[in-house]
Amino acid sequence: MGEREFADVLREAIQARGLGLGRIQERLRARGVSVSLATLSYWQSGLSRPERRDSLAGVDIRWYYSSGPAA
Repeated sequence: MGEREFADVLREAIQARGLGLGRIQERLRARGVSVSLATLSYWQSGLSRPERRDSLAGVDIRWYYSSGPAA
């Protein structure tokens, strides 16, 4: 998946869940993945994408759709 594609899918998933980047950061942290808000913003805008092994493991787009009610 290219950078643009990843950003588009991530943005769509975030909108579908109704979650802010801060809440996504909390959920990732609960899964043992430490990602800054700036990094999440870069991923969402397409300026970068996950590359570290722990980031890649933590950012499974399907998780955004299946992680229960947005809160």
